[in-house]
Amino acid sequence: MNSLELVDLPLGRILYEAEDKIRFVYFPHNAVVSLLAVLSDGSTAEMETIGREGVLGVVEALGDRVSQGRCIVQFPGSASRVKIEQFRQVVGASASVRQAMLCYMQFLFMQILQVGVCNAVHSAEARFCRTLLIMRDRMNRDDLPLTHEFLAGMLGVHRPAVSIIAHRMQDEGLIKQGRGLITITDSTHLEDKACECYKSIRRSYDRLLPP
Repeated sequence: MNSLELVDLPLGRILYEAEDKIRFVYFPHNAVVSLLAVLSDGSTAEMETIGREGVLGVVEALGDRVSQGRCIVQFPGSASRVKIEQFRQVVGASASVRQAMLCYMQFLFMQILQVGVCNAVHSAEARFCRTLLIMRDRMNRDDLPLTHEFLAGMLGVHRPAVSIIAHRMQDEGLIKQGRGLITITDSTHLEDKACECYKSIRRSYDRLLPP
């Protein structure tokens, strides 16, 4: 794709707001981006996490080009981007690219369904653990640059609730906290604390997005 452009994605940058008309599709290299559902009162909850395995804006690019939520950079890094017009041309011309995008969109749909159910029925603690584990998988590292405030926005809870959960997880030896940083120290027991949604998302990821 000759029209790809390399761009930096700094922490906290909003790439799209809900209902924005998008212009670019992004392919993260080492950045991680979250798609947040935004309500009229400003409250948010995470619906998707997209890292180096993914494509940001693929659904909108092949549809009506209107963003489904707020896309914000969770972890800074770089990405390649391409204008929607060029992306649509490549997808239309290549059966292999089209098949890859269909598999990826199937994974996104499954992730949105699973996270939606998770947000509705599982405890904040289980969702906290699930979020850390998914972030670790997307970033391929145990030290995660996450603040309590940012996690609260992702989980759709108040910041004090995140602080209580994080301190409890640290007391149990599952994580270690620093300023703007959470490090996973016992992923096995963190998985035990997470809800079933983490393993369900991981299985779909492995099936639909093989290396």
